[in-house]
Amino acid sequence: MIIQYLTPAFAASVITLFFKWCLDYITAKQQFTHERKKIILQRQIEVMEEAMANLLEMWEVLYSLKSIMERFSAEPSLAQIELLQKAIDGVNSFQEKTNRGNKAILLYYDFSSITKEYELDKVDNVLLELSDIISRTFARIAILQSEGDPQGLIKVESEHLAKTYHLYADAVDCKMKSIQAIQVFLREEFLKIR
Repeated sequence: MIIQYLTPAFAASVITLFFKWCLDYITAKQQFTHERKKIILQRQIEVMEEAMANLLEMWEVLYSLKSIMERFSAEPSLAQIELLQKAIDGVNSFQEKTNRGNKAILLYYDFSSITKEYELDKVDNVLLELSDIISRTFARIAILQSEGDPQGLIKVESEHLAKTYHLYADAVDCKMKSIQAIQVFLREEFLKIR
C-alpha cells in the first residue's frame, strides 16, 4: 500500500532532503572546525603578544640592572649598595611575575630546546642564589660601615662582591640572550600563522 504512494516526485524530494541534510551537516562541521581554528589562532596571537611584551620588558629590566652593576665602584657607598639591592630585588620580583604571566604561551609552543641550550633552569637558580649572596654581602658591608670597619674587612667583602657581580652579570647576559632567542622563535612562529 505504501509503495503506491511513492511516486517519482516524492522519491526525488526525499532524496533531495537527504542530500540537503548531508550538505548542511558537512557545512556545519566545517564551520565549527573553522571557528575553532579561528579562536585558537586568535588566542595564540594574544598570548604571543603578551609574552613578547613581557620578554621585552624583562630584557630591559635586566639591561638596566647590568648597566647599574657596570657603574658600581670597587668600594661601594651605602647609597650604591641600596640602589643595587633595590634593582636586584626588582629583577627578582619582576622575573617571578613574568614567569607566571608567560605560562599560557607554553600551551602553544615548546621552548625546551632554548631552555636546554641556555640552561635556563640553572641560570634562574644562579640568579636567585647570587642575589641572596649579594644581599648578605650588602648587609655585612653595611654593618662594617656602621662600625667604622675596624679590621678593614670592607675591602675583602667588596672584592667578594665584585666577583659575585661578574657571575651575576654573566647569568643576566645569558638570560638576555635566551630572551632574544625566544623572541626570534616567536616572530618566526607568528609569520607562519599569519
